[in-house]
Amino acid sequence: MVEEFPLNEFHNIMPICNIPSVMERGILSHNEMVKLQIPHQSVANEEVQRRRTHVHPYANLYFDARNPMMYALKENGVKICVLAVDVKIMSREGVLLTDMNAAKSMVRYYSVYQWPLLDFDKILARYWNDDDENIKMLKKAYRCAEVLVPACIPYDYVTHAYVCNEEDKKLLLATGFDKLVKIQPDLFFS
Repeated sequence: MVEEFPLNEFHNIMPICNIPSVMERGILSHNEMVKLQIPHQSVANEEVQRRRTHVHPYANLYFDARNPMMYALKENGVKICVLAVDVKIMSREGVLLTDMNAAKSMVRYYSVYQWPLLDFDKILARYWNDDDENIKMLKKAYRCAEVLVPACIPYDYVTHAYVCNEEDKKLLLATGFDKLVKIQPDLFFS
């Protein structure tokens, strides 16, 4: 199953200040963060989070972090990185895939064995702009398709990280991050 999957990594958009916690506990679901009372900085849109309570038991990943969420974060001033997570995470029990942002009412959920049903042309489309606002919203939703992992993504599945520039690389390494760091400005719309 994983051997045939068309990608070799998934992405998690993470504030750099949260990296020590990720190294210690993994990438946690919203519910786990609340249960363990872990202080953290969130980049989530609170209005969207209210529509996502059904997926709060899951730690979420994107198929590609160069998406509308990243675009929205571009000007917010929070220092972020993208954690690359090995697709082998799909072998963990209870992992689900979505065909679009899980906050959308028309989202469909798939088991990891159903991944060939996903429309990767839509999910990995480079651009989502459109003159028709309804089509644009749909394209944005597809571009934010997710991988949902119950409770926690162990740090061992993180293979490397991406940052926007040398300054962010230094900040990330200063947290003690012990994996490869790649500078990739395009991922951050820079």
